[in-house]
Amino acid sequence: MNLDISLNKLLLLMNRIVCGVFIKSISIIGSIIFLTILSSCNHSGTGADSGEKQQKDIRKPLMEMNKRFVEEENRMIDDLVQRYQWPVQVSGTGLRYLIYKRTSGKKAKDGDLARIKYELRLMNGDLCYSSDSEGIKEIVLGHDPNESGLQEGILYMHEGERSKFILPSHLAFGISGDGQCIPPRAALIYDVELLELLKPK
Repeated sequence: MNLDISLNKLLLLMNRIVCGVFIKSISIIGSIIFLTILSSCNHSGTGADSGEKQQKDIRKPLMEMNKRFVEEENRMIDDLVQRYQWPVQVSGTGLRYLIYKRTSGKKAKDGDLARIKYELRLMNGDLCYSSDSEGIKEIVLGHDPNESGLQEGILYMHEGERSKFILPSHLAFGISGDGQCIPPRAALIYDVELLELLKPK
């Protein structure tokens, strides 16, 4: 059937886009659940009761899958931290951060324009982006919709300090990735130097 061919192409495309065995398996599981849901729509009843039941049936496996993903991602992050013996702190959102060079410079606050040097890596150590190739990064703290974990981490810093942040995927680029180097649902490692804090233009 044409539908079967299209769904197979979708799965193959998702496998090519996603980096790493763990992320691939999660994407495939998610795709299978999505396709199951899609096909069940064609065979569901028309009553209100069956619609509510179907929604509950859909939500439960998705919530379970997400819970398992978060647990596995946290285990992978904790294993990495333990392997390198980084004395990180953990925020309420799940951000792991380590300020390894301290200064008495100005403290970052919400609304500041932060200029940073950085390296951004995947959990396997692959370098995605850095200020050496991309230039100095500027972020208005608390007002940029991307990478909330990076902004949260910078808010712990003072000018001149250097830090390491480990962002769970929900604090990074989430389920979509960035469409380039960062795959869907990828935890990220930032090495950041806070160069200066300015008033936004």
